[in-house]
Amino acid sequence: MDIRILITAALLISLGFAAAGQVQAGSRCFDFEVFPNPALTTQQAIARVTCSCQSPQELPTITITENTIEISYRANTLCAVPPEPPTYEFVLGRLDPGIYQVIHAPTEFFSGNPLATDETEFKVISASVSTFHHGTAKLLLTIALLLIGLHVFAREKRKLEGNV
Repeated sequence: MDIRILITAALLISLGFAAAGQVQAGSRCFDFEVFPNPALTTQQAIARVTCSCQSPQELPTITITENTIEISYRANTLCAVPPEPPTYEFVLGRLDPGIYQVIHAPTEFFSGNPLATDETEFKVISASVSTFHHGTAKLLLTIALLLIGLHVFAREKRKLEGNV
């Protein structure tokens, strides 16, 4: 095999990987969220993010400073043909009540350069605080009206039986 063909093939392959890495390194992740939101103090808070051609290459470092949480890890950004974007989840744990700012801050695996960051906010409430929903209110109102209707029916029935 001719050495010029091998050198040309190697050059084209390396240029392809370099171009793919440069194009994808600047891409942003999307759908960054924390769930449940609001979370109870008894629940695990979990951050979820979907990234195109940014796959974690190590376990994330999750740093909590007061009400700021930073998720960082080194990500491989080389991707010749972007696949279906995967979704990654990071367990933040059980947290004290408050409003938290969460920062997703990956760095490029080979260079260590920061990639685009994403931020979101979520709330943690005490497990003793009741979370009263509209559905619960409607159910209680329906039960109350049903009981009132049964009471009125029973009273009217007694009146009719007394007059018979």
